[in-house]
Amino acid sequence: MPNRYVLSFLALLALSGCQMLATPAHLHVPLGGAAKLQLLTSWQGTPQQELVALTWFHPEQPSQSMQVSSLRERQGITVVGLSPLGQELWRARIQHDGALQSSGLPPFDDPRLMQQVLANLQLASWPIAALQPQLADAKLIETASGRTLLDAEGTPLWRLTHDGQHSQIEHLALGYRLELHLITRETLSTVTDPKEQP
Repeated sequence: MPNRYVLSFLALLALSGCQMLATPAHLHVPLGGAAKLQLLTSWQGTPQQELVALTWFHPEQPSQSMQVSSLRERQGITVVGLSPLGQELWRARIQHDGALQSSGLPPFDDPRLMQQVLANLQLASWPIAALQPQLADAKLIETASGRTLLDAEGTPLWRLTHDGQHSQIEHLALGYRLELHLITRETLSTVTDPKEQP
């Protein structure tokens, strides 16, 4: 993946991110305009691990693909970005208390990439009742085909549509689209390192 395309990918995903920093900065993700999401830092149910194939589209850039493996548990959330061939590109761990540990190969070490990927995954599949208190100047609603995020005036910012294992996210405010394919999702009796997932 050429670096110039990766940098464009990061810049577009993280549009206006530098202007939204707060304490702790890494938990606040811009969603367009004044809207933002404070990332959830723990999963209250039985630990879950999933692997998703993600393809990113933008009208002015070539499409980009990666796999994202995530582990969610009460103690925190681990997210690992993988190349289509399985090479680890970046890794982030958010502890229950909000502390962040992250690493990655340049330019994937930019934490804004992790923010946007994790925000999309949470908005797409975490319980709306848990997400709503984390949203500022926005409301997440369930629709017949998925979910829609509205700003304070009722304008759509983000939209999820799904069909079985396949989902599409349109980030209307930031101008990109994601296609997601759920490869595996399992409930764990014991915690496993997400990097070990196929």
